[in-house]
Amino acid sequence: MNRRARARLMLQEHTWHRDERGHLVARLRLRNEGQAALPVEMRVAFFREDGTPEREALPIGREELPGSGRLIGLEWTSDTPEADRYEVQIDAKGLLPW
Repeated sequence: MNRRARARLMLQEHTWHRDERGHLVARLRLRNEGQAALPVEMRVAFFREDGTPEREALPIGREELPGSGRLIGLEWTSDTPEADRYEVQIDAKGLLPW
């Protein structure tokens, strides 16, 4: 998370598991501590055991996270069962460099 996101968002839960097909599923539960909604851009990348990305181009997701301390649940699933790890990036300014 960038500085603005860390100032407003509190990570309440971070879990992962394998689904019935063996795909890696990452889950976050965030709480926006600010009063106003917070527009964010998110990117999730899944990687194989050797560190190569599961796919070349990863889409940027744009969300508006509601304010007033509401919990927000987010979930992402890998494209293949070969995914071994993942990385979640959250940018509250909309300035992701990609």
